[in-house]
Amino acid sequence: MTALVSLQDEERRRAAVVEVKLSDDEVGYLKAGYHEALVYRAEYDKDLSGWPKAILVVSSDTAIRTTSSR
Repeated sequence: MTALVSLQDEERRRAAVVEVKLSDDEVGYLKAGYHEALVYRAEYDKDLSGWPKAILVVSSDTAIRTTSSR
């Protein structure tokens, strides 16, 4: 699932792409999600502002173990 999130108040506008991968522990699936987030960031770059411009959300134990072991 991919969402373009935009928040705005009277003074500023903030937009980011959020890529969500919730159902698989397979490393390839998670890497694909990371790649998709980067592609969407490039595709929507002119509409995005601030930092970060792309966010990958995962619920996988594999991702947590892989990240924490680095």
